[in-house]
Amino acid sequence: MDEEQLTGADVRQVGQEQQVSAGPAAESPLDRRPGPDGGDARAELRVTVERAAAERLTALAAECGGSPLAVTAAVVRVLLARLSGQADVALGVMAGGPTSRQVVRRTVDGDRTLRELVHAEVSALASTDGPAADQGAEHHLVLDVAVRQDPSGAHGAPGDLAIAVGRPRPDGTLEISASYRTDVLQERAVRRVLDHLGLLLASLAADPDQPVRAYRSLPPEQHAELLALGSGGDSGFAADGNLLALVEAQAARHPQAPAVRCGEQTLTYAELDAAAEALARRIAAAGPLGPDRVVAFACVRSEMMVVTLLAILKTGSAFLPLDPEQPDHRLAGLIRDSGAVVVVTDGIPGNALAETGVPVVAARTSSTAQGDAPAFPAAGPRDLAYVVYTSGSTGTPKGVMVEHRGIVNTVLFRIGYYGLGPDSRVLQVDPLHADAGISDVFTALAAGAPLVVITRDQLLDPDEVAAVIQREGITHAQMVPSLYQLLLDYAGPALRSVRQVVLGGERITEALAARHARLLPGSDLFNEYGPSEDSVLSTLHRLVPGEETVPIGRPLPDRWADVLDEDGRLVPLGAPGELCVGGVGLARGYLGSPELTARRFVAHPERDGARMYRTGDLARWLPDGTLCYLGRIDDQVKIRGNRVEPGETAAVLELAPEVRACAVVAAPGASGEPRLVAYVVGGAAHSDLRAFAAERLPAFMVPEAFVTVDALPLSPSGKLDRRALPDAPVFDAPASDAPAVDATWTETEQRVARLWSELLGKPVTELDADLFSLGGHSLVAARIAQELGVAVKTVFARPTVRAVARAVADDAVRTPRRPSEPAVPVVEVGQGAGPGAGAAGPLSRAQRRVWLTSRRQTPGAFIISDLVHTGRSIDADALRTALDAVVARQSMLRACVRSQGASAELVVLDHLPDGPPLSVVALPDADPRGPR
Repeated sequence: MDEEQLTGADVRQVGQEQQVSAGPAAESPLDRRPGPDGGDARAELRVTVERAAAERLTALAAECGGSPLAVTAAVVRVLLARLSGQADVALGVMAGGPTSRQVVRRTVDGDRTLRELVHAEVSALASTDGPAADQGAEHHLVLDVAVRQDPSGAHGAPGDLAIAVGRPRPDGTLEISASYRTDVLQERAVRRVLDHLGLLLASLAADPDQPVRAYRSLPPEQHAELLALGSGGDSGFAADGNLLALVEAQAARHPQAPAVRCGEQTLTYAELDAAAEALARRIAAAGPLGPDRVVAFACVRSEMMVVTLLAILKTGSAFLPLDPEQPDHRLAGLIRDSGAVVVVTDGIPGNALAETGVPVVAARTSSTAQGDAPAFPAAGPRDLAYVVYTSGSTGTPKGVMVEHRGIVNTVLFRIGYYGLGPDSRVLQVDPLHADAGISDVFTALAAGAPLVVITRDQLLDPDEVAAVIQREGITHAQMVPSLYQLLLDYAGPALRSVRQVVLGGERITEALAARHARLLPGSDLFNEYGPSEDSVLSTLHRLVPGEETVPIGRPLPDRWADVLDEDGRLVPLGAPGELCVGGVGLARGYLGSPELTARRFVAHPERDGARMYRTGDLARWLPDGTLCYLGRIDDQVKIRGNRVEPGETAAVLELAPEVRACAVVAAPGASGEPRLVAYVVGGAAHSDLRAFAAERLPAFMVPEAFVTVDALPLSPSGKLDRRALPDAPVFDAPASDAPAVDATWTETEQRVARLWSELLGKPVTELDADLFSLGGHSLVAARIAQELGVAVKTVFARPTVRAVARAVADDAVRTPRRPSEPAVPVVEVGQGAGPGAGAAGPLSRAQRRVWLTSRRQTPGAFIISDLVHTGRSIDADALRTALDAVVARQSMLRACVRSQGASAELVVLDHLPDGPPLSVVALPDADPRGPR
């Protein structure tokens, strides 16, 4: 329905519907002031419509059988649709006094003419049957805007913003005024709206029989402002380098400095360069290499992963990073599609390579290359640096071709912006096949900093990652938000050495930003945004505590970022549109896909035809000049930092036996992380479908739930009607909503099942159900291991409730509590709480982790040490009295853990009989007049 008149009782519902559909963009056009609504203070701004335009508007109104009010209402509706990005607009129109307000909701079709829209407004005004019944409901509209005739001043104007049409002046001009609430709206925002409105009125009046989408509403000064806002300026970086040259320069400058550390292995810059040179010789002997030739590699996370990267670059070729854990079928397909001439591996199984016929070089070998080093050609700035594959909506992954000049620009910017150098310590956790890890590697090595590579086993255990951060003194870490959330949950204090935390690949929630600020106030948090098609990094923002939203920031130097409408024009400040990026970072295109390249890499109509990439991301400019990410225009989602086209998963599932049709959609969990749900037509068992997908797709592309339907619902146009699909399974249900587990199971099995239900958001009713078949993934497995105090590899090896419960019970038997001198002698961790026991309660997650760690055989204590130089003597008695007072006041300093088999509770003692221990030790070599 294009048009609908609303009674007062309907107004509130319209506002709620708009708010749900519009999301963050719905409130953007007028950028409400922070703080509570209320008050009646108003101000007024005016704009003049010149005589010629006013006469045409009046004539158009007469031709349509109405007044200038109807014309203005139609144009305001078009403007609000542009500002909000929503075609469905509810607008209050008053032909008489304040009580005559009628709220009319209409869909603005950009292909209709102004004349048609005015006819619709005239018809709506003529068919009104009285004032809206519920005037108070108007404040529930997302855009509380009214249009009225003959303003009599600001007093008595309705709503947040009232746009009024005056009577023609003696000189033939027409005045449009805007009365607004000063406690809600800012003058500059209202001024922008009036400027847009004046330009749009004049443009539409000049030719009312053209589609309204063809007319501009952006005044020239605002157009220039947006172009300047979207430009990152000039970096001054040289444009003639390549990635390899950046690293070789550091090897020449600091040959003995540590370059790569992984576990017990350390390579200096000289050793790294020599190892890469030797491997490059062996690669060169395997096939024809050089600029724009592709060499694939798949190595486990180790120092050899970095050696292999550099070795391929030394041959002048481009590298293709592969994940050795992906299915053989997919790996072989990527190797064939890329046209790789050689594969370097220490991880791909032989059967994945057998059918490709591509020569294979082992990354690790005991043999030594003989003879003189070949003269490798140096790569130029426009040669390929690497190819990385992302998910494709047609069912086939697409290879993004990134040139040296783009990724070099990204690396140089990151080094300068973050101030990285030899004194930095950079953590490497992002996978290389997702290409954020590529930036990590070269940012560290080009800065002369040690790169600390986390192994796969360490990556699965937050405690291990935290231990590496502490042991290595990591100062700079980049990862996806979901992994960082896990680290904060289980090892927050261990991250205190990190001066800079860089997150990207997923949306950062306001809650995560606030948690970081609370736990690590001395560490800066950054939000990096950038697709593979723009060399990983387009915009950047340093988060400030207290921000209401988490922006993605401003464009980098040598690049630009614009928000455009569907016709490729700049949208007004605050209005949503597609984020389009351009500049030196743009990729060459998609490997072997000229048609797709032509669709996504296009000429920018507002920047003299400069080449740009259409990201498919919805964004808007905030008032402070930063960009805010709003979501996707298409179906693409991010699953644990990986780009996923649900259509690719659906295309694979449609190849399965007994599947007649399939649709895959993303269903949000309560935590906000999207999960894939497959709707399948056919009789295939869900377990068979999951196994079929797992053999052909990466784990993050396998649906977490399957729903069998009789047929896929279609819209009248023949497209999938998502709204008509059955409800997806509920993910991340609150623990209190989880059903009770089988009472016949052991206590430990029940505890494990409840934990799984809480983390998976679904009931776990079978002892032998597979965690990963239920929708679990590596981060869920890590959380389970942390909660239960077992090794992550145990959960991966035996991912059932029965097996994990048995491992928990066996661990409790094997690792009884170790006798040790307690930090506070009167407090024991054991069966009893000792004298003076008071209130008892359950352990928090963090407390439970400390308790579980204390039960392991591996020594480990959660103790924070500090050394204080007072510069004067200390009165031990006064210090003891002060400590006693603090312990008496702070109950958690009197807390202990009471164990009951495999469970425990927290007990708070009423008092400590002997007080906290305090030892005074004389230092024999110290100055007796100094501190002790």
